[in-house]
Amino acid sequence: MVRASLDNPAHYINREASWLAFNRRVLEEAQDEKNPLLERVKFLSITASNLDEFFEVRIAGLVQQIEDGYTEAGPDGLTLLQERDIVSRETHEFVDDQYRCWNEKLRPKLAENGIRVLGLHELDAKARAFVDQFCERELDLLLTPVTVDPAHPFPRVINKALCVAFLLRRRRRSSMTYIGVVTVPRALPLGGDLLLDLHRDADHHRSVLTMGGPDVELLSRVQSLVTVAVQTLDLDGHTGVHPRFGVVDVVPFTPVGTADLTSAIEARDRLAIWAGATLGIPCFLYGPMPDGGVRSLPEVRRGAFGALQPDTGPGRPHASAGAIAIGARGPLVAYNLWVSGLTAAETRAVAAGIRSKSLRALGLVVGGSTQVSCNLVDPERVGPAEAYDRVTASLLPGGRIERAELVGLVPAAVLARTPENRFDELGLSPRGGLEARLGDPTLRRRRA
Repeated sequence: MVRASLDNPAHYINREASWLAFNRRVLEEAQDEKNPLLERVKFLSITASNLDEFFEVRIAGLVQQIEDGYTEAGPDGLTLLQERDIVSRETHEFVDDQYRCWNEKLRPKLAENGIRVLGLHELDAKARAFVDQFCERELDLLLTPVTVDPAHPFPRVINKALCVAFLLRRRRRSSMTYIGVVTVPRALPLGGDLLLDLHRDADHHRSVLTMGGPDVELLSRVQSLVTVAVQTLDLDGHTGVHPRFGVVDVVPFTPVGTADLTSAIEARDRLAIWAGATLGIPCFLYGPMPDGGVRSLPEVRRGAFGALQPDTGPGRPHASAGAIAIGARGPLVAYNLWVSGLTAAETRAVAAGIRSKSLRALGLVVGGSTQVSCNLVDPERVGPAEAYDRVTASLLPGGRIERAELVGLVPAAVLARTPENRFDELGLSPRGGLEARLGDPTLRRRRA
């Protein structure tokens, strides 16, 4: 009897090609008309998730070995480069078969059974209007486009996230090409109907969302939004001029029409307990504390994980989401003043000079300009007009305020005490009133 040599490559099947053959057998279940229609759809989706994991783990290892210079052939006699080429060819053929299965078999069958998957161009006017409204209320608040240029490095791509890249050209400078990246959220929060305002800024690299509604419903929508942010964003890949220590960073609860913080404190505490236990994110409370004291947001930022330990959740930052500061407080107005003619150091000096118990201020470099970023902690005492005038009075010769910007909304009482003839100068509008947005859904909008 002749013994077979175990060194003969003919006796071995390449493991990557074997795995692709297994996934093809799953695809055959999706193609089999004897199987129930929705089961076939499920089998097709399994082939896609299988392929994702295959490239994430197996092919990532193969590519790493090639980059490290390994040249030795495996038991099947194939070099790593030959193996890569086989996988590439087989995968392209497989993906073509996946799309044929979906477009030529499953999608028509679903339509026959009343389940239609339509492209945007196939929608009628009513359906398009619904999509536009849905994107405005539910989706846009989660999309943060990032432009890659010398001031904004390529963002970190989150594992298993879908990212869409764009090549952008300015109309008047067609020779300049930029890269834009948008990360698609993995899930959508409930409750866009409670979104009163959305403010975004690429240099600050953050979004400020103002939501309002009944206590129980509002808390549920905030939980949904926090969940999506934690699943979608990664603090390690975040750059921006504004201080932050988490992808959600700050969630303040504020009562409207009353100074009683009881319901705001209850919502704050419930959200902190939930986020710590469910999402594993450390949460720091601010505002009135259980021991009778009062803690401010700046105290949280200065002392987090040092002098201050989290009030709920683990004792160290979440690996990708960091931490959350959750507060109960009265009205606060966020207000930015863009300044020209001053250096960064001079702008920081202006900010330091106007600070008080009612006015917090930072001097920041934003893009090619400088900015005095203000929190009006007691806006009925020191409102946008007073902040604007204090900055103006502190400017050095040659410095001037280029424009003012309201971040979020402003209480009606603050607008009422501000001269209307200064609204344009101060960047204010009656449509930016908090109570007006609560009372009239047609005023609710997002701002870039």
